[in-house]
Amino acid sequence: MGCRAVPAWVLTVCLGAAGIVAGCDHLALPPANHTTGGAGAVAAHVLPSDLAGPPETLNLPRRSQPSPTILILRRRGEIQIYSRDAHWRGRRVTVYYVPPENVEVRRGEHYLQSSAGLQRIGSAPVDAAGGWRVTWHTGAHDLPGPRTYLLAQTDTGQIGLASFET
Repeated sequence: MGCRAVPAWVLTVCLGAAGIVAGCDHLALPPANHTTGGAGAVAAHVLPSDLAGPPETLNLPRRSQPSPTILILRRRGEIQIYSRDAHWRGRRVTVYYVPPENVEVRRGEHYLQSSAGLQRIGSAPVDAAGGWRVTWHTGAHDLPGPRTYLLAQTDTGQIGLASFET
């Protein structure tokens, strides 16, 4: 029995000199609680503990609507992950690093193949307008690439997937 992924659109802007970075990706997520493999499915790319929390497996909810927009701004040793989209629900959002081997690209679409090995980057409150901002202090660390994937999840289970070139 196959899994049908639901597309999640990500608005992207690339203003090179201004440092705004994101990918023009059509991203999709699997159905609820979908993971591939067993214990061996934990990602091979593990970020150092000063960049992200220990690897964990998330139980992702089934989605029926496109996720709200996530924007990414990179500048000198930090990455701002944020959204001004009014469609975020909940009181708090948590952002996770998604190892590149957990994402499969098919015909230009990105699919999250496993929710294992995700690492917590940070969390922030969702404001009254539905927006939020998480700052990721990366310092001089190089991120695994050529593309980095991030997943945002609210305390109500709403999720969104974003990516940027590293």
